[in-house]
Amino acid sequence: MKLLNDPMIRKLIEVFDLEVPEQYILKISEYELINNEILIKKIQVLDKDGKFVRFVDIKKVLPYLSKYYTVFGNRTTNTIKAN
Repeated sequence: MKLLNDPMIRKLIEVFDLEVPEQYILKISEYELINNEILIKKIQVLDKDGKFVRFVDIKKVLPYLSKYYTVFGNRTTNTIKAN
């Protein structure tokens, strides 16, 4: 998805009047820190405006996590639940 934000790609989309696929944000909304490692417990899909769309199956999305714009919720305790 980061590729769609590249200025040259944006220009191609504009010049050739291409349809841009929907862009989503993955929010790691619940996670735990254990021995300097992050244990992900919940991931939300947000639309481009940051509004909640749905929760995802972690096992299905984990291999693609680096391909999406991903954010973490605010850390408040050792077990983290983000709003």
